[in-house]
Amino acid sequence: LIFRQHPLPGLSDRLPNAGGPVSWVTFTDRAAGSQLESRSKPAQRTGRSRSVDVLRELGLTAADFKVRLSDRRLLDGILASLDILPEHRPLVMQVLDKFGRSEYAGRKQAFLDAAGAEKLAALELVEGLRERRNWAELSAALAGYPYAIESGRPLQHTLDALTAMGLAEFIELDLSIVRGLAYYTGTVFELFDAQRTLRAICGGGRYDTLLANLGGVDLPALGFGMGDVVLGELLKERGLRPATPPTVDVFVASVTPDDQPFVLAIAHQLRDAGMRVEYAFHTAGLGKQLKVADARGARLAIVIGPDDRACGEVQLKDLVAKTQVGVSLSALATTCRDLLSRNR
Repeated sequence: LIFRQHPLPGLSDRLPNAGGPVSWVTFTDRAAGSQLESRSKPAQRTGRSRSVDVLRELGLTAADFKVRLSDRRLLDGILASLDILPEHRPLVMQVLDKFGRSEYAGRKQAFLDAAGAEKLAALELVEGLRERRNWAELSAALAGYPYAIESGRPLQHTLDALTAMGLAEFIELDLSIVRGLAYYTGTVFELFDAQRTLRAICGGGRYDTLLANLGGVDLPALGFGMGDVVLGELLKERGLRPATPPTVDVFVASVTPDDQPFVLAIAHQLRDAGMRVEYAFHTAGLGKQLKVADARGARLAIVIGPDDRACGEVQLKDLVAKTQVGVSLSALATTCRDLLSRNR
């Protein structure tokens, strides 16, 4: 799990004067997230389509991933129609959320203990609705529950809008998608690989009251978070993962611990000259240091030891050409720059 500080509380203070829909995207080294704040339905639908667009830009198609979509208002309407009390409905949602997982049996028993064994038939009816993959099938199954169907109108409109955008092939209705956080109040969705062999790529939904609870601003919002681990695995499986460009020009290695101050001095000198430089933070053998240099994609490696220091020079290794020369400290920055420029 990767946690990042969320910008929501601070931004919520500035939203009253925004004058319309507000959106922002947050990127970190591990995750990307998007928020869309608006009372308008088109803006809320844009949040769902935006998550699809991110993956499409990476070359993934409907054969690679699906958006599994539900709505908490619909679920609440179904449960109300089945005479399940409001205090017991979160337990049903937990059962749906844990279906197919080890916690499922425990959550199911917790609901029956709280609501009574006579509610087993109602729970099984709700569980059976998970197999309905489009609105036509779902509304037919709910024909005897008009209040439930009416509660699902926002979801129906969302599905219609996504179809109009040309995204129907990416969408699957799935009532087991409830999202674990209690602040979701409307549409909820998760993106999975089409074969369902990986964990969720992305997840999010609508929350009508979160901003008001945090900052006093009465403004509905929709957001999603997308991590890089599962997405990276999916791109790798599909042969779409882009090659990672080298992030290091020069790696500076020491022969003995006594050489470390000179390593720091050289690294600082080369960084001042505009080069990207790394070195080992902890004492390690020279062989291990050079393996790290290779793993980082460094073009050059500089080795300094007691004998080199006595001569006022270092050993400069070209890790691509597999050559090594002795270079004076005074000429080191110029020599490194020249070698790096030849490979660009």
